[in-house]
Amino acid sequence: MTRVTSLHGVVAVGLVSTCSRTYTDDDVTRFCALVGRSARPLPEFLPYLMVIAPLVGLSAELNCLPTRMTWSVARPVRRDETLIAEVEVTRVDPAGDRVRIAFDALVRCDTDVVVEGHSTGVLLA
Repeated sequence: MTRVTSLHGVVAVGLVSTCSRTYTDDDVTRFCALVGRSARPLPEFLPYLMVIAPLVGLSAELNCLPTRMTWSVARPVRRDETLIAEVEVTRVDPAGDRVRIAFDALVRCDTDVVVEGHSTGVLLA
């Protein structure tokens, strides 16, 4: 099995990383202000970028720069739902001066998978 050491530790096929996030109304209000949307009234559902943000954070924890992300959305996520994001490394491939990586990704709310997909990229030194 190929294992490489990145900034945050050893990365190998089968490595699973998870995190959870519950956004507050204030988080949603700040996000709406950042992207130039009205937050009044607050949207019932989280903006898509807020739903996938934990996946982006997990790829950063792997010290990975994604080059392709293919995700599908099963349903919208309400503001008060807790997101549980998970990535599982499916490929680590040293190739010359870089290491290519692939991982499966998903976001759950309770037992519902709301986003799932696959990403590829490179590990940063």
